[in-house]
Amino acid sequence: MIIEEERSKGERVVYENDGFIVLSPYAARVPFEVWILPKRYEPYFENIRAGEIDALAEVLKFTLGGH
Repeated sequence: MIIEEERSKGERVVYENDGFIVLSPYAARVPFEVWILPKRYEPYFENIRAGEIDALAEVLKFTLGGH
């Protein structure tokens, strides 16, 4: 899985919290491209848990420069 592989290498992990991980992908298509990946699989975005919403907000704030 992408998350375990990237975490073990530790080279492209930008930020991580309990619910999400932010990666700079290998061979990015555009400058400053990042991927925000959930740690728990959920096929429907509207079904994420309350704590995950807070974790997503934290990740977005950090990634977009509001840290």
